[in-house]
Amino acid sequence: MSGAVLNALADFFGRDKVEFDIVCGPVARRRPDPASGTSSSFSDALQEVVEARIWGGIHFRTADEQGATMGKQIAQWIKTRYFEPMR
Repeated sequence: MSGAVLNALADFFGRDKVEFDIVCGPVARRRPDPASGTSSSFSDALQEVVEARIWGGIHFRTADEQGATMGKQIAQWIKTRYFEPMR
């Protein structure tokens, strides 16, 4: 899902290099304090998601890399069927 969302955002903005803040609330982290960070591109954020899942023991690298590829394909499918160019 992360791959599809981040690739869809890159398609929406028309470029990968968009700096944005990431804020993870206490519910998502299961801790009382929120965490935050900054990413300079959607592809960098996706790579961080892949690495976090591997280091967290949630997935193997192959599964995350395949998921990122599938996410890109899903974003392309969405782009061709739902996004209209801005005029």
